[in-house]
Amino acid sequence: MKNNGSIILILIMLAGILLQLALLFIGMAPDEVKWFDPQDYVRIGRELAQGESFSTIDNERNLYFSPGYPYLLAGMIKIVGPRVISIRIFHILLFPVFIYFLYRIGKDWRNEQTGLIMAALALIYPFYIYVPLTLYPEAILLYLIPVIAWMMLKSGADPKWYYLLISGVIIALAVMIRPTAIFTIPVFVFYVSLKSGWKFKKFLMIGVLICIIPVLAVFGWMMRNNSVHGKPVFSSAGGYNLLMSYNQNATIGVKLDYPLPPAIQKRLDSAANKEEIQNIAQEEALRFIKTHPFKALKLAFFKQLDLWNPFPRTTTTSGFARPQFKLISAIPYILFLILGIIGFIKNRKDGFIIALLCLTLLNCLLNGLIAVSVRYRLITDFAFILLAATVISEFWTDRIKRKIQRNITAKTP
Repeated sequence: MKNNGSIILILIMLAGILLQLALLFIGMAPDEVKWFDPQDYVRIGRELAQGESFSTIDNERNLYFSPGYPYLLAGMIKIVGPRVISIRIFHILLFPVFIYFLYRIGKDWRNEQTGLIMAALALIYPFYIYVPLTLYPEAILLYLIPVIAWMMLKSGADPKWYYLLISGVIIALAVMIRPTAIFTIPVFVFYVSLKSGWKFKKFLMIGVLICIIPVLAVFGWMMRNNSVHGKPVFSSAGGYNLLMSYNQNATIGVKLDYPLPPAIQKRLDSAANKEEIQNIAQEEALRFIKTHPFKALKLAFFKQLDLWNPFPRTTTTSGFARPQFKLISAIPYILFLILGIIGFIKNRKDGFIIALLCLTLLNCLLNGLIAVSVRYRLITDFAFILLAATVISEFWTDRIKRKIQRNITAKTP
């Protein structure tokens, strides 16, 4: 079974590469990026690859973005060149690593059959094929979070110091890509501490080893910005994104709410610079939340639910945002989610499954409070896909056992 399992895994990896290549060359403009944020990420990556600074005292526009993904893109560009098609192919070549860690999570938690089924399910989950080609930060974060989950599983069984430090490096990279990835830290620390036998000193040791590199990375970036711009910020995106989610005109019916109330828009238009825009945006958002707490709470609640919408809300109506493509992605999503709920009921007392549930809920809580996009939720979807794989594996095993039993009974005189 070991050799057969390896062959099946390799075939799944190759199939994933072929599916992504087919989508890239048949379903997309392979050398173009049509979305605003990815255009900026690629632009910054190219600038960094050419030796330019992330930002300067005279140019602060890049501070809107977290630095992790642009620097990763810069590294890719130095290897494969600046063309979008080359960068996308680099992401595709990382896809087998993603498949491998999905397989390892299933195998190490349950058995090889579960791991192979989980890897196979990833092939028919359209989001996993499509999102790495978009060049949003989740194109890499999607790959990293399962690695963190696997490291958590392994460290729980044997919390070696170097495993914890390596985990800290990966978590630091995830946080530098998307600060909300900080949700992985408390879950990791508490799971490993409890699984390895709770002791307060061990808890402190695990916490320090996991947190030291992420803290140093974030602190170092903020000090860099303080040195260049005179302000210790990580990124400047928070205020405006918060305002777009919480203002008098905000509704739960669309992903982004335009236009802003005229008085707020007038204040933003009169701002002297981007820093003032962010300050005004944050001030107005907090004022709305304070003066309209029940509406703000209602918006927050329905934003959380909307993260799980089988038909994601988008700001465009063409390309893969068209209804037929949303339906294609909704069918496996609904199936895996239903099976995942069944799997959770069957494994609800398992510590690792509880930890994955916490990862999922914290991820949705942090992201859903500010913005609604399926790509934010997607990075923890492997949790219910693992549970779906468990249900399928158990059903398949039981079916084989019944078949063997019938054959034995038929041959018995």
